[in-house]
Amino acid sequence: MSLRTHSFHLMKPSTSAPPFAIFFPLAALDAFIVGGGWICALRESPVSRAIADIAAWHRRELLFGYVVAVLAGFLLTALPRWTGLALPKGAVPTVLCAWIAARFAPTYPSPLAPLALAPAMGLVLIAAFHIWRARDWRNAKTALLLALFTLAGSASLSGFALPWREFAMKVAISAMVSLIMVVGGRVLPALTARFDELGGVPAVTRRRRALEPVSAVLAFAGLGFWLFTPEGAPSAILLLGAGAGQAGRMASWFRRRAFASPSLIALYAAYASIPVGFGLLALHALAPNAAPASAGLHVWTIGGFGGMSLAIKASMIRKRCDLAFTPSRAAETAVALCLGAAAARVSAAFSAEPSIFLYVSAMAWSAGFALFLFAFRAPVVEAAFRRPREARRRNPRTEIRR
Repeated sequence: MSLRTHSFHLMKPSTSAPPFAIFFPLAALDAFIVGGGWICALRESPVSRAIADIAAWHRRELLFGYVVAVLAGFLLTALPRWTGLALPKGAVPTVLCAWIAARFAPTYPSPLAPLALAPAMGLVLIAAFHIWRARDWRNAKTALLLALFTLAGSASLSGFALPWREFAMKVAISAMVSLIMVVGGRVLPALTARFDELGGVPAVTRRRRALEPVSAVLAFAGLGFWLFTPEGAPSAILLLGAGAGQAGRMASWFRRRAFASPSLIALYAAYASIPVGFGLLALHALAPNAAPASAGLHVWTIGGFGGMSLAIKASMIRKRCDLAFTPSRAAETAVALCLGAAAARVSAAFSAEPSIFLYVSAMAWSAGFALFLFAFRAPVVEAAFRRPREARRRNPRTEIRR
Protein backbone atom coordinates (compact mmCIF):
# COMPACT_ATOMS: atom_id res chain seq x y z
CA MET A 1 0.00 0.00 0.00
CA SER A 2 1.46 3.36 -0.98
CA LEU A 3 2.22 6.01 1.60
CA ARG A 4 0.42 8.66 -0.39
CA THR A 5 -2.92 6.83 -0.10
CA HIS A 6 -3.07 7.70 3.60
CA SER A 7 -4.00 10.90 5.34
CA PHE A 8 -0.96 12.15 7.25
CA HIS A 9 -1.31 13.95 10.54
CA LEU A 10 1.35 14.73 13.13
CA MET A 11 0.81 13.39 16.58
CA LYS A 12 1.16 16.77 18.32
CA PRO A 13 -0.36 20.04 17.22
CA SER A 14 2.15 22.62 16.07
CA THR A 15 1.93 26.05 14.53
CA SER A 16 5.27 25.76 12.74
CA ALA A 17 6.87 23.22 10.47
CA PRO A 18 8.85 20.48 12.27
CA PRO A 19 12.57 20.60 11.47
CA PHE A 20 12.57 17.27 9.59
CA ALA A 21 9.98 18.63 7.14
CA ILE A 22 12.36 21.47 6.28
CA PHE A 23 15.78 19.84 6.24
CA PHE A 24 15.07 16.36 4.88
CA PRO A 25 13.78 17.60 1.49
CA LEU A 26 16.69 20.06 1.26
CA ALA A 27 19.12 17.24 2.04
CA ALA A 28 17.62 15.01 -0.65
CA LEU A 29 17.68 17.85 -3.19
CA ASP A 30 21.32 18.60 -2.36
CA ALA A 31 22.22 14.92 -2.75
CA PHE A 32 20.46 14.82 -6.11
CA ILE A 33 22.48 17.84 -7.25
CA VAL A 34 25.71 16.20 -6.06
CA GLY A 35 24.96 13.15 -8.20
CA GLY A 36 24.05 15.32 -11.16
CA GLY A 37 27.23 17.35 -10.76
CA TRP A 38 29.31 14.17 -10.83
CA ILE A 39 27.56 13.03 -14.00
CA CYS A 40 28.37 16.42 -15.57
CA ALA A 41 32.00 16.00 -14.52
CA LEU A 42 32.20 12.55 -16.11
CA ARG A 43 30.81 13.99 -19.33
CA GLU A 44 33.17 17.00 -19.07
CA SER A 45 30.24 19.35 -19.57
CA PRO A 46 30.50 23.16 -19.28
CA VAL A 47 28.60 22.95 -15.98
CA SER A 48 31.38 20.96 -14.33
CA ARG A 49 34.09 23.17 -15.84
CA ALA A 50 32.49 26.15 -14.11
CA ILE A 51 33.63 24.66 -10.78
CA ALA A 52 37.38 24.98 -10.25
CA ASP A 53 37.77 21.69 -8.38
CA ILE A 54 34.79 19.41 -9.00
CA ALA A 55 36.17 16.62 -6.79
CA ALA A 56 36.61 19.02 -3.85
CA TRP A 57 33.09 20.39 -4.40
CA HIS A 58 31.71 16.85 -4.58
CA ARG A 59 33.27 15.86 -1.24
CA ARG A 60 32.26 19.10 0.44
CA GLU A 61 28.64 18.94 -0.64
CA LEU A 62 28.27 15.29 0.32
CA LEU A 63 29.81 15.56 3.78
CA PHE A 64 29.12 19.15 4.77
CA GLY A 65 26.01 19.84 2.71
CA TYR A 66 23.89 16.71 2.53
CA VAL A 67 25.06 15.07 5.76
CA VAL A 68 24.72 18.28 7.79
CA ALA A 69 21.19 18.85 6.48
CA VAL A 70 20.23 15.30 7.53
CA LEU A 71 21.78 15.86 10.97
CA ALA A 72 19.90 19.15 11.31
CA GLY A 73 16.56 17.53 10.48
CA PHE A 74 17.21 14.56 12.75
CA LEU A 75 18.71 16.32 15.78
CA LEU A 76 16.46 19.40 15.80
CA THR A 77 13.46 17.05 15.71
CA ALA A 78 14.81 14.54 18.24
CA LEU A 79 16.50 16.84 20.78
CA PRO A 80 13.27 18.18 22.35
CA ARG A 81 12.03 14.61 22.81
CA TRP A 82 15.38 13.43 24.20
CA THR A 83 15.81 16.31 26.65
CA GLY A 84 12.24 17.44 27.34
CA LEU A 85 13.24 21.01 26.45
CA ALA A 86 11.90 23.12 23.61
CA LEU A 87 14.32 24.40 21.00
CA PRO A 88 15.52 27.99 21.50
CA LYS A 89 13.39 30.43 19.56
CA GLY A 90 14.92 30.99 16.16
CA ALA A 91 17.14 27.89 16.26
CA VAL A 92 15.65 26.29 13.16
CA PRO A 93 15.63 29.47 11.00
CA THR A 94 19.21 30.24 12.06
CA VAL A 95 20.53 26.81 11.08
CA LEU A 96 18.47 26.91 7.89
CA CYS A 97 19.85 30.31 6.82
CA ALA A 98 23.38 29.19 7.70
CA TRP A 99 22.96 26.02 5.64
CA ILE A 100 21.67 27.91 2.59
CA ALA A 101 24.44 30.52 2.87
CA ALA A 102 27.06 27.77 3.26
CA ARG A 103 26.16 26.42 -0.18
CA PHE A 104 27.79 29.54 -1.63
CA ALA A 105 30.99 29.28 0.42
CA PRO A 106 34.10 29.04 -1.78
CA THR A 107 35.75 25.68 -2.31
CA TYR A 108 39.14 25.26 -0.61
CA PRO A 109 41.96 26.33 -0.57
CA SER A 110 40.19 29.62 0.18
CA PRO A 111 40.45 30.86 3.80
CA LEU A 112 36.64 31.31 3.71
CA ALA A 113 35.99 27.67 2.80
CA PRO A 114 35.36 26.61 6.46
CA LEU A 115 32.23 28.79 6.38
CA ALA A 116 30.61 25.72 4.84
CA LEU A 117 30.62 24.29 8.37
CA ALA A 118 28.63 27.18 9.91
CA PRO A 119 25.36 25.17 10.15
CA ALA A 120 27.21 22.25 11.75
CA MET A 121 28.74 24.61 14.31
CA GLY A 122 25.26 25.87 15.13
CA LEU A 123 24.04 22.30 15.59
CA VAL A 124 26.92 21.56 17.97
CA LEU A 125 26.04 24.54 20.14
CA ILE A 126 22.33 23.70 20.19
CA ALA A 127 22.94 20.02 20.99
CA ALA A 128 25.48 20.81 23.71
CA PHE A 129 23.15 23.41 25.27
CA HIS A 130 20.20 21.03 25.34
CA ILE A 131 22.17 18.12 26.73
CA TRP A 132 23.80 20.29 29.40
CA ARG A 133 20.52 21.88 30.51
CA ALA A 134 18.77 18.51 30.71
CA ARG A 135 21.82 16.77 32.22
CA ASP A 136 21.18 14.14 29.54
CA TRP A 137 24.68 12.66 29.62
CA ARG A 138 23.57 9.58 27.68
CA ASN A 139 23.49 11.73 24.55
CA ALA A 140 26.70 13.61 25.29
CA LYS A 141 28.61 11.34 22.91
CA THR A 142 26.34 12.50 20.09
CA ALA A 143 27.33 16.13 20.68
CA LEU A 144 31.02 15.20 21.06
CA LEU A 145 31.09 13.25 17.80
CA LEU A 146 29.27 16.08 16.02
CA ALA A 147 31.84 18.54 17.41
CA LEU A 148 34.70 16.32 16.22
CA PHE A 149 33.10 16.07 12.78
CA THR A 150 32.76 19.86 12.61
CA LEU A 151 36.29 20.65 13.80
CA ALA A 152 37.86 18.09 11.47
CA GLY A 153 35.69 19.32 8.61
CA SER A 154 36.81 22.91 9.21
CA ALA A 155 40.45 21.82 9.15
CA SER A 156 39.91 19.81 5.96
CA LEU A 157 38.45 22.84 4.21
CA SER A 158 40.93 25.39 5.52
CA GLY A 159 43.64 26.80 3.29
CA PHE A 160 45.93 26.96 6.32
CA ALA A 161 46.02 23.19 6.90
CA LEU A 162 47.14 21.91 3.50
CA PRO A 163 49.48 19.16 4.80
CA TRP A 164 46.75 17.85 7.11
CA ARG A 165 43.78 18.19 4.78
CA GLU A 166 43.39 14.52 3.85
CA PHE A 167 43.96 13.40 7.43
CA ALA A 168 41.35 15.87 8.70
CA MET A 169 38.89 14.60 6.09
CA LYS A 170 39.45 11.04 7.32
CA VAL A 171 38.84 12.19 10.90
CA ALA A 172 35.55 13.78 9.83
CA ILE A 173 34.51 10.55 8.08
CA SER A 174 35.49 8.52 11.16
CA ALA A 175 33.38 10.78 13.37
CA MET A 176 30.39 10.32 11.07
CA VAL A 177 30.85 6.53 10.96
CA SER A 178 30.92 6.58 14.77
CA LEU A 179 27.77 8.70 14.86
CA ILE A 180 25.99 6.20 12.59
CA MET A 181 27.02 3.40 14.94
CA VAL A 182 25.63 5.32 17.93
CA VAL A 183 22.34 6.26 16.23
CA GLY A 184 21.97 2.80 14.69
CA GLY A 185 22.44 1.27 18.11
CA ARG A 186 19.39 3.18 19.32
CA VAL A 187 17.13 3.13 16.28
CA LEU A 188 17.46 -0.45 15.00
CA PRO A 189 16.83 -2.39 18.23
CA ALA A 190 14.05 0.00 19.25
CA LEU A 191 12.22 -0.32 15.93
CA THR A 192 12.70 -4.09 15.88
CA ALA A 193 11.21 -4.39 19.37
CA ARG A 194 8.33 -2.10 18.40
CA PHE A 195 7.55 -4.17 15.32
CA ASP A 196 7.42 -7.30 17.48
CA GLU A 197 5.12 -5.53 19.91
CA LEU A 198 2.74 -4.47 17.14
CA GLY A 199 2.64 -8.08 15.95
CA GLY A 200 1.70 -9.35 19.39
CA VAL A 201 5.14 -10.83 20.05
CA PRO A 202 6.74 -10.07 23.43
CA ALA A 203 9.49 -7.50 22.89
CA VAL A 204 12.37 -9.51 24.30
CA THR A 205 15.69 -7.84 23.61
CA ARG A 206 18.55 -9.99 22.37
CA ARG A 207 21.24 -7.36 22.78
CA ARG A 208 24.22 -8.81 24.60
CA ARG A 209 25.36 -6.24 27.14
CA ALA A 210 29.00 -7.31 26.86
CA LEU A 211 28.95 -6.96 23.07
CA GLU A 212 28.26 -3.21 23.06
CA PRO A 213 31.43 -2.05 24.88
CA VAL A 214 33.58 -4.66 23.13
CA SER A 215 32.34 -3.61 19.69
CA ALA A 216 32.85 0.05 20.62
CA VAL A 217 36.47 -0.58 21.65
CA LEU A 218 37.14 -2.58 18.47
CA ALA A 219 35.60 0.17 16.32
CA PHE A 220 37.66 2.85 18.09
CA ALA A 221 40.86 0.83 17.64
CA GLY A 222 40.08 0.00 14.01
CA LEU A 223 39.35 3.63 13.13
CA GLY A 224 42.45 4.77 15.00
CA PHE A 225 44.73 2.42 13.08
CA TRP A 226 43.01 3.39 9.81
CA LEU A 227 43.79 7.04 10.55
CA PHE A 228 47.43 6.64 11.54
CA THR A 229 48.68 3.36 10.01
CA PRO A 230 46.16 2.29 7.36
CA GLU A 231 48.34 -0.51 5.99
CA GLY A 232 49.83 -3.59 7.59
CA ALA A 233 48.72 -6.74 9.41
CA PRO A 234 47.90 -5.05 12.77
CA SER A 235 45.56 -2.60 11.03
CA ALA A 236 43.94 -5.40 9.05
CA ILE A 237 43.30 -7.44 12.20
CA LEU A 238 41.76 -4.54 14.08
CA LEU A 239 39.66 -3.43 11.12
CA LEU A 240 38.37 -6.98 10.69
CA GLY A 241 37.62 -7.09 14.40
CA ALA A 242 35.74 -3.79 14.16
CA GLY A 243 33.68 -5.11 11.25
CA ALA A 244 32.94 -8.35 13.10
CA GLY A 245 31.87 -6.37 16.16
CA GLN A 246 29.39 -4.31 14.15
CA ALA A 247 28.07 -7.41 12.39
CA GLY A 248 27.61 -9.01 15.82
CA ARG A 249 25.64 -6.00 17.03
CA MET A 250 23.32 -6.32 14.03
CA ALA A 251 22.81 -10.01 14.71
CA SER A 252 21.97 -9.31 18.36
CA TRP A 253 19.29 -6.77 17.36
CA PHE A 254 17.72 -8.76 14.54
CA ARG A 255 14.59 -10.85 14.97
CA ARG A 256 13.27 -13.25 12.35
CA ARG A 257 9.97 -11.41 12.20
CA ALA A 258 11.77 -8.33 10.84
CA PHE A 259 11.69 -10.00 7.42
CA ALA A 260 8.00 -9.04 7.31
CA SER A 261 8.87 -5.33 7.39
CA PRO A 262 10.55 -3.91 4.24
CA SER A 263 11.38 -0.70 6.10
CA LEU A 264 13.27 -2.62 8.80
CA ILE A 265 15.12 -4.70 6.22
CA ALA A 266 16.14 -1.47 4.46
CA LEU A 267 17.57 -0.15 7.73
CA TYR A 268 19.54 -3.32 8.41
CA ALA A 269 20.82 -3.47 4.83
CA ALA A 270 21.99 0.15 5.03
CA TYR A 271 23.68 -0.39 8.40
CA ALA A 272 25.52 -3.38 6.94
CA SER A 273 27.59 -0.84 4.98
CA ILE A 274 29.51 -0.13 8.18
CA PRO A 275 30.94 -3.65 8.74
CA VAL A 276 31.42 -4.12 4.98
CA GLY A 277 33.42 -0.89 4.86
CA PHE A 278 35.61 -2.10 7.72
CA GLY A 279 36.17 -5.36 5.84
CA LEU A 280 37.21 -3.66 2.60
CA LEU A 281 39.62 -1.38 4.46
CA ALA A 282 41.08 -4.47 6.15
CA LEU A 283 41.59 -5.99 2.70
CA HIS A 284 43.40 -2.83 1.62
CA ALA A 285 45.60 -2.99 4.73
CA LEU A 286 46.69 -6.52 3.76
CA ALA A 287 47.02 -5.94 0.00
CA PRO A 288 47.27 -2.21 -0.77
CA ASN A 289 48.00 -2.73 -4.46
CA ALA A 290 45.15 -5.19 -5.03
CA ALA A 291 42.42 -3.48 -2.98
CA PRO A 292 42.21 0.33 -3.20
CA ALA A 293 41.36 2.21 -0.04
CA SER A 294 38.63 4.09 -1.89
CA ALA A 295 36.49 0.91 -2.00
CA GLY A 296 35.86 0.80 1.74
CA LEU A 297 35.67 4.57 1.95
CA HIS A 298 32.88 4.76 -0.65
CA VAL A 299 30.93 1.95 1.01
CA TRP A 300 30.85 4.15 4.10
CA THR A 301 30.12 7.46 2.40
CA ILE A 302 27.64 6.25 -0.25
CA GLY A 303 26.12 3.18 1.37
CA GLY A 304 26.48 4.19 5.01
CA PHE A 305 25.98 7.95 4.97
CA GLY A 306 23.57 7.90 2.02
CA GLY A 307 21.68 4.64 2.51
CA MET A 308 21.48 4.79 6.30
CA SER A 309 20.36 8.41 6.31
CA LEU A 310 17.68 7.66 3.70
CA ALA A 311 16.36 4.77 5.79
CA ILE A 312 16.38 6.80 9.01
CA LYS A 313 14.73 9.79 7.34
CA ALA A 314 11.96 7.52 6.04
CA SER A 315 11.57 5.95 9.48
CA MET A 316 11.35 9.32 11.25
CA ILE A 317 8.76 10.68 8.80
CA ARG A 318 6.65 7.51 9.15
CA LYS A 319 6.88 7.58 12.93
CA ARG A 320 5.86 11.23 13.13
CA CYS A 321 2.88 10.39 10.93
CA ASP A 322 1.88 7.43 13.15
CA LEU A 323 2.60 5.02 10.29
CA ALA A 324 5.93 3.62 11.42
CA PHE A 325 5.93 0.38 9.39
CA THR A 326 3.63 1.23 6.49
CA PRO A 327 5.26 -0.30 3.38
CA SER A 328 6.34 1.98 0.55
CA ARG A 329 7.96 0.38 -2.48
CA ALA A 330 9.31 3.74 -3.57
CA ALA A 331 10.99 4.40 -0.20
CA GLU A 332 12.60 0.97 0.02
CA THR A 333 13.66 1.15 -3.63
CA ALA A 334 15.33 4.49 -2.91
CA VAL A 335 17.50 2.86 -0.24
CA ALA A 336 18.24 -0.06 -2.60
CA LEU A 337 19.34 2.37 -5.32
CA CYS A 338 21.66 4.10 -2.89
CA LEU A 339 23.22 0.79 -1.86
CA GLY A 340 23.48 -0.11 -5.56
CA ALA A 341 25.32 3.17 -6.12
CA ALA A 342 27.81 2.11 -3.44
CA ALA A 343 28.29 -1.30 -5.07
CA ALA A 344 28.87 0.31 -8.47
CA ARG A 345 31.38 2.75 -6.99
CA VAL A 346 33.28 -0.12 -5.36
CA SER A 347 33.27 -1.96 -8.70
CA ALA A 348 34.78 1.13 -10.31
CA ALA A 349 37.61 1.07 -7.77
CA PHE A 350 38.52 -2.48 -8.80
CA SER A 351 37.89 -2.09 -12.54
CA ALA A 352 40.45 -1.24 -15.21
CA GLU A 353 37.66 0.64 -17.08
CA PRO A 354 35.78 2.41 -14.29
CA SER A 355 33.78 4.91 -16.37
CA ILE A 356 30.65 2.82 -16.80
CA PHE A 357 30.54 1.97 -13.11
CA LEU A 358 30.98 5.63 -12.17
CA TYR A 359 28.07 6.57 -14.43
CA VAL A 360 25.89 3.84 -12.93
CA SER A 361 26.82 4.90 -9.41
CA ALA A 362 26.03 8.57 -9.97
CA MET A 363 22.77 7.80 -11.76
CA ALA A 364 21.61 5.32 -9.11
CA TRP A 365 22.45 7.80 -6.35
CA SER A 366 20.49 10.64 -7.99
CA ALA A 367 17.58 8.34 -8.83
CA GLY A 368 17.39 7.13 -5.23
CA PHE A 369 17.06 10.61 -3.82
CA ALA A 370 14.61 11.70 -6.50
CA LEU A 371 12.49 8.67 -5.62
CA PHE A 372 12.70 9.51 -1.92
CA LEU A 373 11.39 13.02 -2.60
CA PHE A 374 8.55 11.53 -4.64
CA ALA A 375 7.66 8.87 -2.06
CA PHE A 376 7.45 11.28 0.88
CA ARG A 377 6.15 14.39 -0.84
CA ALA A 378 2.68 14.09 0.77
CA PRO A 379 3.67 13.72 4.45
CA VAL A 380 6.45 16.30 4.20
CA VAL A 381 4.24 18.89 2.51
CA GLU A 382 1.43 18.32 4.99
CA ALA A 383 3.83 18.54 7.94
CA ALA A 384 5.44 21.71 6.61
CA PHE A 385 2.47 23.70 5.34
CA ARG A 386 -0.71 22.43 6.93
CA ARG A 387 -1.69 22.83 10.53
CA PRO A 388 -2.39 19.33 11.87
CA ARG A 389 -5.83 18.39 13.01
CA GLU A 390 -6.77 17.55 16.52
CA ALA A 391 -4.15 15.42 18.28
CA ARG A 392 -5.00 11.77 18.63
CA ARG A 393 -3.76 8.86 20.62
CA ARG A 394 -1.43 6.43 18.94
CA ASN A 395 -3.35 3.63 17.34
CA PRO A 396 -1.10 0.58 16.82
CA ARG A 397 -3.27 -0.65 13.96
CA THR A 398 -2.41 2.47 11.92
CA GLU A 399 1.34 2.03 12.41
CA ILE A 400 1.61 -1.14 10.36
CA ARG A 401 0.07 -2.15 7.07
CA ARG A 402 0.65 -5.47 5.39
